[in-house]
Amino acid sequence: MLCISWRNVGAEDRDLSLEDYRTLGIMAALDSINEIVPGRIHATGYCLSGTLLLITAAAMAAAGDEQLASVSLFAA
Repeated sequence: MLCISWRNVGAEDRDLSLEDYRTLGIMAALDSINEIVPGRIHATGYCLSGTLLLITAAAMAAAGDEQLASVSLFAA
């Protein structure tokens, strides 16, 4: 299971885009998980990170990427 939660950003993150958060955050985490445990992933997102997870899941679905078995959102 992938759990995405909140992280306070610092000044060093000021130039990151939403696409950076999607690719460098969630997609990188999914890639790492698949290296360890191949197969479909059940993902959980909390708060704003749940919103980012949902955006990522929509982009993945549009691209035909079926890595996610399910997505659960809490306070998103």
